[in-house]
This record gives sequence, structure tokens and C-alpha cells, in this order.
Amino acid sequence: MRTLLLSLLLIPNLILYAQTTAVQGKIIEADNNIPITGVLIHLVELEKWTTSDANGDFIFNEIKLGEYTLQTFSMGYVSHKQTIKTSELKNLVIKLKVSSYSLDEITVLETKGEELSSSTKIGKDAIEHVQPSTLNDIMQLIPGSSISNSDLSNPQYIQIRDIKGDVNSSSGTAIIIDGISINNDANMQTFSTARMTTLSTGIEVPSNFKFPTTIGNGIDLRSISTDRIESIEVITGIPSVTYGNLTSGAIVVKTKSGYTPWEAKLKSDPKLKLISLNKGFRLKNGAFVNAGIDYTNTYKDLRSKFESYDRITALFAYSTILLKDKKPLSLNIKFKSYSNIDKEKTDHDAQVEGELFRTSEKGAQFSIEGKWALDNKLISNINYNFSGTVAERESYQKSFRTGGIGKISLSTEEGENEGIYLPSSSLTELTVKGLPYSFMGQIYASKSSLLGQSGTHKFITGIEYRLKGNNGEGRLYDIANPPSISTTTSRPRSYKNIPNLASLTAFIEEKVKIPINQTMLNIQVGARFNNFQPQNITKSKLGWFTEPRANVKYVLLNKKTGIKHLAINGGIGINYKSPSLMYLYPDKAYIDLVSLDHYTGNKATEMVVFNTHIFETTNSKLKPSRNIKKEVGLDFKMGIISANITAYYETLSDGFGMLKDYQFLQYNKYDDDVPKDEKPIISTLPFENKQYIHPYSRPTNNKKTNKSGIEYTVSFKKFDALLTKLSINGAWKKTEQIYSTKPVPKLPIKTTGGQYEYVGMYPAGQSRTSESMNTNLRFVTHSTKLRLILTTTINLLWYQKYYFPYYNETPLYLYNKTGDKISFSEEITDDIDILNYVKPKSENYYKTEKLPFIPLCNIRLTKELGQNTKLSFYANNFINHRPLYRSEISGSYTRRNSSIYFGAELKISIK
Repeated sequence: MRTLLLSLLLIPNLILYAQTTAVQGKIIEADNNIPITGVLIHLVELEKWTTSDANGDFIFNEIKLGEYTLQTFSMGYVSHKQTIKTSELKNLVIKLKVSSYSLDEITVLETKGEELSSSTKIGKDAIEHVQPSTLNDIMQLIPGSSISNSDLSNPQYIQIRDIKGDVNSSSGTAIIIDGISINNDANMQTFSTARMTTLSTGIEVPSNFKFPTTIGNGIDLRSISTDRIESIEVITGIPSVTYGNLTSGAIVVKTKSGYTPWEAKLKSDPKLKLISLNKGFRLKNGAFVNAGIDYTNTYKDLRSKFESYDRITALFAYSTILLKDKKPLSLNIKFKSYSNIDKEKTDHDAQVEGELFRTSEKGAQFSIEGKWALDNKLISNINYNFSGTVAERESYQKSFRTGGIGKISLSTEEGENEGIYLPSSSLTELTVKGLPYSFMGQIYASKSSLLGQSGTHKFITGIEYRLKGNNGEGRLYDIANPPSISTTTSRPRSYKNIPNLASLTAFIEEKVKIPINQTMLNIQVGARFNNFQPQNITKSKLGWFTEPRANVKYVLLNKKTGIKHLAINGGIGINYKSPSLMYLYPDKAYIDLVSLDHYTGNKATEMVVFNTHIFETTNSKLKPSRNIKKEVGLDFKMGIISANITAYYETLSDGFGMLKDYQFLQYNKYDDDVPKDEKPIISTLPFENKQYIHPYSRPTNNKKTNKSGIEYTVSFKKFDALLTKLSINGAWKKTEQIYSTKPVPKLPIKTTGGQYEYVGMYPAGQSRTSESMNTNLRFVTHSTKLRLILTTTINLLWYQKYYFPYYNETPLYLYNKTGDKISFSEEITDDIDILNYVKPKSENYYKTEKLPFIPLCNIRLTKELGQNTKLSFYANNFINHRPLYRSEISGSYTRRNSSIYFGAELKISIK
């Protein structure tokens, strides 16, 4: 079918296509006509590319007659784009302007991405003007995003189309830096998964364990340095099939590669200090070397410097073009090393001195990527990317254990065993050492050609392999002096025996642009075929999962007057995210029940006996989470206005979570009638067979999130009299988070002591619905004479509300150890004990909390001082508008808006 379509489109142009020509030209600086070497020149429709030589010259041979888009890219210069007709073409002379605030071409706003799906492109100047400390600061440029102060004292997670942070949403966002897929899938930094609870915003660990951890969540955005970023594309819609293992979207980051002068930057604000040094070298053979280093330090509270975060990163990159005169092959090699330390210690004046909580991570990232322009009848280009990351993570805590005389079991086997007594208080230590690693290889071929005079097609097919694991020493502590005492306990565990995560994927995609009279139809259709946890090419432990994706855009108008541009677009796609290590290979659950407690205070006579039960908590039915994305949109340009509006609906199902599993345990309870001055002989003691019901957590697919909304961006041309350009973006968003899609077992606490004999099974579907609507007004004042840019941002949060839909908390049934079920009906609610299985929420719980309109005003100023210096300043909430709001549900008061915050940045370039 595809071959027939191509043939029909090509027949009227066979004679025209028999003719070819060469496209050649020269790249020079606009100010002094000096040739520029190393400029990337791209013929978009044919996917042909080359670079300018030492004289600034370039050439494309055997180009069929037609109309093409030519683009140029070079570090330090304004990108150039023009349409050329090869039938009328003579030697081209392209003059590139040095990027400077004296030029009107500088933009510090986000722009719509070039993909058919929803995406946002953020360039170098926009990133620099934001004065970011982390990737999270840059994400505030995305339409509909809220604006907040930069805060490195706590982990930061990505939020795409979210109102309230969601663990499955953040972990389902792919972050790709220079081809390296940055992920958190091999993170095992916790005490015990059997005691964890999954919240929508992250993982809740027992309060005894205070070291910072990002297990089960997305990447901590604080770990990503922003100083060397050249561009970012945020894909919120249906991505190309080259992007996988995601549900929410993708963030594609490109760092600087090419010649740059020495650049030193110093940033300071009340809580943060940042310093960086970067340089791009041009070698004699035409290759480039980029190197840089940066250091960041921040405190949570300047008045008490006992909680801090430090980050240091270093980068080395080498890029060159091989086989320039034949079939050019780009080679980009990048190596990054980093160290992050998140630390908290107690004040010397505190009541308990010596406690310390710290998480450190040292790692390296390596990638080799590029493109080979074969340019033959079957293949236009071969794209390749091979990358790897390895990190050394250490979570450490030194804490006091208090609470009276304790007792613990040391056994790692089931059955009765003799334990030990612990002092009423003790200083304990816990270390969790992880060595996560990740490797990815992707290679795909593409073929591009013209369809008629203005239509095009691009066909790609490729394969991808991912491998992740953790070779760390694991959980380390003195088993005779544990950090906490609980019936559900843990044991030291090495991560070296945990199997790897793997995926093998094939993908295929066709992208065509078909002219229909004066209109243009763009279609992108493809699919990924995933084998998660492959045993071989055909067999899989988790199974095969197919991801069909499609985007369509129809350009109805494209002219120079009236409505200059009008297009509609739509898309639908399925995305899968494989489970991480913590879900596939969780900890065993150790439950230690006391059979005999004979404490005398004398080691010669005291004795404690436990009955230890051990359970595997793996879930053989665990499967990847799935997100179905749907969207429709409209683009138009008319007069001084250009606008884009997108409506979307997403359903994430089979999200990962932890669900309690209740076990009915049998053990012997011995009578302790032995005198205090004697040690019991357990074989001689009478006993009673007891039952105890105890839960532990195990991984499951029990989360669901529905997202819907409308995003919009409206841009106006620059008002020359005011030297100002206005941009408006915003969104209406609605999110429904279903906490559990499966029935939930619970055991109520018996007020009279002891335990109930039955566990209640409660219905699924408890949820929270959130809704918000906001608008961001950005006034960008750009004076080319003063070489100054001032951005005033007014964030209008029209409203924000949330409520909990009614949830029937009556159990579906009760069950006991033999599996007997009792239907929960009105007839049995006369039993007082049975009534405890129903604990209705307060009247306020189901009220709607609606926060009213509130504005927030921020300013950012960047001034070029001469040719080599930039001074920047920012002030958030500079009017310090922070009204009090009284909660309808809790009655408590909170301050809205972030506090006033400011900072400055100095950047010096030395050529």
C-alpha cells in the first residue's frame, strides 16, 4: 500500500526528478565577512547534512530539483533558516550573526516544538535568562506550569501535566541528556520494602529512617546541572517511537558542543551559591573539545546550617565529523562525572547530639552518539547511540534508638529461635550502599525523499536494548544493634544477587507530508514492540507489549496575509513503563513473634524466644504500567498574533504501588512461670497455640490516574514603541488519582486489646480529584541599544480546588484464616466489635477545598556589560503578596504564594 501511494505521487514528476543539481554555498560572519568553519547545514526534507570547511564552504551533490528548507546551527551564532528552490539556485552566501542582546533575534521565551505532537522547545538564551539552578527551574517555562522559588533542600521531581506530584508520573517521564537515558529504576536505597507504603507523591518509609531517598520515584532534578545546556525539548504529547520506557512524556536535553570562549559564572541567592567554568576548544583537525566544571552549595535554613546539599559536576566532550568528503559520519563522545551530598546533622546544642543523616552519590555517565549520512537508495542516515551510567550511592544514618528495654531476633531462618535483649537506648548506625548501573544501545536507519515537488516522507526502523542493575553491598548494620525494633523487621541484604532489568525493543515509523491542493497533510504513524525482561529474542518473563502511536496535522492555510496559518492536529498513542528493581525484586518480609519473654536483667538467666516467619514478597503477576494519550490541537497566526491550543486526555493504568498482605500466623506462646533466678528450659514449659494477624507490603499494579486539560499559548509581535513583547500561556487541568484499583484488606485496631479474628476487605476506588486553572503573562522588554532584557512574569492562579469523591468505607466482606467469608450486612452491625470495621470520615472530609484567585509577580533582568560580561538579577514575588487562607476541611491557616526571594548571577566570557 505504501509503495503504491509513493508511485502515484511520483508519476507526474518523473521527468522533473530525472534532473539533479548541486546546492553549494559559503557561511560567513555578518559583521566582518569572515568564513565560519564547523557550521552544521541541514536540508530538512531530505535529511541531508554537512558542515562548512575551513573556508566556510559547503556543498550538497545530486540534489533533485524541488523546494527545500535549509537550516544552519553553530555555537555562538543565531540559527538561520530559509526556503530554497534548486531550479533557481545559485551560489548561496549565508551570513550568520553573533548571538548578542544587540540583536532582535534573541528570544528568552519558550517556543512550540517542531514535532507533530505537543512539545515545547527552550533555547539557550531562554535557559540563561531564567538563571536556573536545576532542571526544575527551567520547567517553569512550560505552558501551564506554576512558578515557585528554587529550593535544593529537598528532592525535586518532574511534573508533566500534574497538579499534585505523582510518583508514577515522575518515574514515567524519560529524561534523555545527549542520548543518555537518565533513570532511577535501579535505586534500592531503603531499609525494607516490606514496610513501605506508596503515596501518590512518593514512597513513605518508617519514621525511624530519616536519610533522604528517592527510591520508587523519578530522577531527583537537583542532580542535573544546567550550566552547559544548549537546548531542551519537553514532549508532553505522543512522542516518536525512538523514545520508550515512558508514560508521561520525555525531556530531551542537548548540551553545548562546539567552540565557546572561556565562560565563568557566579550565582548567589540567600540559600545558594553556584560557581562554574566552561570552555569549548576548536582543534586543528576541525574537531571540538568541550570541558567544564561547576559547584553548587545550598542550605535549607541559613540560621541553622545543619541541613545542606552539595553538587559538583565535571564534563568532557569530543565531537568531530569523519569522512567529510565522502559520507560524513558525526562522532560525539561525552563523559560526565558528578558528586551529590544531601546531609543533615543535629545541632551541638540539641538535646540529643551526634545524630547524622546523609545520602551521597558519585557517578559517571558516558555516551557515544552520532549520525552516518550513507545517502543511498535505501538509507539516508544511520543514527546510533550507545550510553552508560554507573553510580555509587551511600545512605547513612546515625541515630538514637530509645523506648525501653527491647528484644530482637537474629535468625535468618523460619521457626523458633533464641533472641537477645537490647538496652533502653543506644546510638545505632545504618548504611545502605548501592551501585546502580544502566546501559543502553540504540541504532536506527532512516530514509527520506520528496513526494512530488513539496511533499516528503521519512521512514525509520531500528532496535534498542536496555540493561539496568545494582551491584551494591546493600543494607549494612549491626544486626545486634538495629536502628529500630519492630515486629516486622529487616535483615542485612546484599544487592549483588538481584537480577538485572532488561528490555529489547524493535520500532518502526513512517512520517509523510502530502500536499492536497493548497493544503498540507502531515501523518506520523509508528509502533514499538517491547520485550520486557527477555529470556531470549522470542521469550519474555514479563511479556511482549506493543506501543502503537499516531499523530496527524492538517495545514488548512499557509499564506502571507489575513489568517496566515491555520492547522489542526490530533494524536493517540500507548506508552509502557517497566517496573523498577524495587518492585520486581523486593525484600523478604521478616515477622518475629515473641514466644517467651523472661527478662531478669541478668544475662545468665534471661531468655527471649521468637517464632520467626519469612515471606517472599515478589509478585509474579506484576506488569508494566500503561498510559493512553489522546490530544487534539489548533495552531493559527493572524496579524500580530500567533496561538496554539491543545486539549488532552490521558489514562494511566496499572500504576505501581505497595499493597498490604495480611497473614494469619500460628505460634506457641510459652507460660513464663520460671523463677527470676533461673533460666527457662523451653522444652519443659507449657504453651498455648496462638494466632496473630500481621501485614507486610508487597508490590502490585493498583494505581490509576486520569488527566484532562487544555493548554494554550498566545504570542504577540513586539510592540516597538514599548520595546516589549507579550506572551500568554496557561492551562486548565483536572486530575483524578485513584489510590487503589483493587480491594484493600485492613485490620482495625481493637479498642479492648487483642486482635479481631477477621480481616476486612474494603472496596477499591478511593480517590482524589484536583483541578486548577492558571495564566502566565510574560512581558519581555528588550532594548538592543542598552543590550538589556527585562522579563516581568505575572502568574494568575484563577482557582485551585480538590475534593475526595464519596467512598463507601463499608467492607465488602470479612475473612478469617480458613478463608471463611462473612458478608457485611446491616444485620451484623449490632455487634460493637463489628462496627469498628466501619470508620466513616468526618463531615468535612468530603467538602470541596477551593482556593480563590491569587496573583504572583516575578522579574528577571539580564544586562550585557560590554562584549564579554553579563549581569543578571531576579526577584520572585517582589510585591511579597502572601495572604492567609483558612482551610474548609481542616480549619487551619496557611500562607499562599512563596516568600519573596531574590538572587544575582554574573557571567564572564574570555575569548
